[in-house]
Amino acid sequence: FSDGNGRVGRSLLVLMVYKLHGHSMPWLYMSAFFERFRDEYIENLFKVSTEGAWSRWIEFCLRGVIAQARDSIRRCDQIHQLRRTFLESIPSPSSRTHRIIQGLFTSPVVQAASIAQKFEVTYPTAKADIDRLVEAGILREMPKVFPRTCFAPEIMKIAYGEPIDEEAD
Repeated sequence: FSDGNGRVGRSLLVLMVYKLHGHSMPWLYMSAFFERFRDEYIENLFKVSTEGAWSRWIEFCLRGVIAQARDSIRRCDQIHQLRRTFLESIPSPSSRTHRIIQGLFTSPVVQAASIAQKFEVTYPTAKADIDRLVEAGILREMPKVFPRTCFAPEIMKIAYGEPIDEEAD
């Protein structure tokens, strides 16, 4: 390709790890590491092209795999702890409330209409469930969005926040 070889290569790396290790889904994304160490990434790619410095490139990539794997483990641990915290923060949770919270870890954005449909309850019941999660600090309303839409900011922060793996630096 005239452009996009890096994206294709990163995608192939993710798919190779996914396939070779029998994971249920791809989980190792190298783009964050490569972006964080962009100058070194570009320099190493250039050295492969100009000097055939494959060992240096492979070492850089392996360092990235280790950093991204550690970051994934850290995020999984944080999400696991957050799930426990959420479930413990609702006094007398119903089985539906429990399932709504569990669902936030798959899709952290909700609307009353979708909750009503998914759990086959009335709209007012779904709205009350969401209000309860807002009051507990689990959900936050998205401003200026109609229909009313809420999201779980702590899940978003863990999932999309910056990595903190000092050992990769």
